[in-house]
Amino acid sequence: MKLKKKIDKWVENELISEAQGNSILKFEQKYNNGIFGKTAFIIAGLLIGLGICLIVASNWDEIPTILKVLGCFGMLGAFSYNAYKNILAKNEKLTELFLILAFLMVGATIGLFGQIFNLDGGFNSFCTGWALLGTPYVLLSKSVRFNIVWGVLLLKVWDIFTYTKSLSSTFFMAVFFIMISIGCYILIKKTNISLKLPKALSKLFMFIAYALICKIGFKYGLDRFFYNSNISFEVIMANIIVFGFLGGYMWFAIKKQDISLFKRNTFLLEIWIFILFASVYENLFMSGIGFILSGLAILGMIKILKKTSKFIQNMEAFK
Repeated sequence: MKLKKKIDKWVENELISEAQGNSILKFEQKYNNGIFGKTAFIIAGLLIGLGICLIVASNWDEIPTILKVLGCFGMLGAFSYNAYKNILAKNEKLTELFLILAFLMVGATIGLFGQIFNLDGGFNSFCTGWALLGTPYVLLSKSVRFNIVWGVLLLKVWDIFTYTKSLSSTFFMAVFFIMISIGCYILIKKTNISLKLPKALSKLFMFIAYALICKIGFKYGLDRFFYNSNISFEVIMANIIVFGFLGGYMWFAIKKQDISLFKRNTFLLEIWIFILFASVYENLFMSGIGFILSGLAILGMIKILKKTSKFIQNMEAFK
């Protein structure tokens, strides 16, 4: 066990006592088992839900319409009741399982009614209805992943990329999501709210912001402007945005005293510098010697990242 070896080293070097080491090990084992258990129950819920869907689908034509409707509502009611029962019993794992199954049944019920009454609202309408009607189950859930899935489903109705057809629109959309993400983070810090939704939305919106910044970098920021006498303003601005975003997040990580967040953004910054270098001198890499140089450059990049990690670990800002 990796953690056990680390703790043994800490005890050996007298950084912690043996009793403290045992306490840390017990705590980590309990925490990790909890995560594994919740994840296993979520996967089980998805597999059971998928299995039910496949069984019903294979016998769909033989099942009378009234039986389909009653069966759908009956299963939804059964899953909802069992979720409620396990909430009262404070059984988190089974609660998550039945909440996920109930949420899946909401989608199945909408699909069933759409087929019976020949409703043609399109996929976006289906996602909207599913997200809105499934909201109570999401709010009761303690799983951030489940909440993120709900957020993705709800965002499907809003095609973000139709508003990101230029550098400026992509930038402002990224800023918009960053502000919402920060707002959710502040809400979590300022209140004792037990809902996982703000945390999930904060993570989801920041992920979207990263994706939009990547789009800015790769679509507008990579250009062989070093070969041209006229430097593109758009390319310069795109690179300023990428460096500014990653640098700003590094500053935020220092303020938050989050070393892993600082490392992540530092690594991304170094990788982006490497990509810029590779894009400028791409002809250098397109040969036999070039492949060797590419391999050596990647090895050098790994070494730099390792040295960066060690340097960050010893930074005064995180002591």
